[in-house]
Amino acid sequence: MPNFIRNLLVSRESSRILSAVRTSPVPLHRIRAFARPRGSLQNPAGDTGGIRENRRSHVKRQPRTPELERAISALFRASALLDPIRLTLWDRENLTVTQLRLLGHLAEQEGLSNAELAERLYVTRPSVSALLERLERGGFIRREVAPNDRRSICIWLEPRGRAVVESLREELRDYAAGLMESMSPAELVDFARAVERFVESGSERRRRDLQLEDADD
Repeated sequence: MPNFIRNLLVSRESSRILSAVRTSPVPLHRIRAFARPRGSLQNPAGDTGGIRENRRSHVKRQPRTPELERAISALFRASALLDPIRLTLWDRENLTVTQLRLLGHLAEQEGLSNAELAERLYVTRPSVSALLERLERGGFIRREVAPNDRRSICIWLEPRGRAVVESLREELRDYAAGLMESMSPAELVDFARAVERFVESGSERRRRDLQLEDADD
């Protein structure tokens, strides 16, 4: 059995990944990078999203009610529905979701600093630096010294980066719209309200975690 298949079978993410493989148009050889040894935090493009293993020491296990368990399971199932489009975008542009989000933030406001991008992406500053290095090598962004502060670096989109954002934005929205086509207007309102509350709660928790991680440094 090939090693990358064996790793898939033992991975904690194996069921999610295999589900995505069955529904994804991406060739199997492009999925190999998802097969990581147990405990690995690195994604296909080497982006850890600012999460480090020592972060686990800050996480206190909370008692999980049946309602919470149901919500967690629903979240994981919802996330799996997005895997096919994630794999497709990775195959086409070799970009992770975090890298695409970074480009999206720059499309909305160029000239952001590393610190500003880290805050918007909820990742550490070193993680943003690693993301920017890969995007700069790919010709998606450029880094320039800030005109009013030569100690600061501002990030700008290159034409290739802007083209990617513009071409993928509608594709992503169309894909998501297709997933929701059988939901009623009332269900969509309830769904949006629940997701917005989840983002609010998760963002606050992520900010606290990042403060602890920065303190470790």
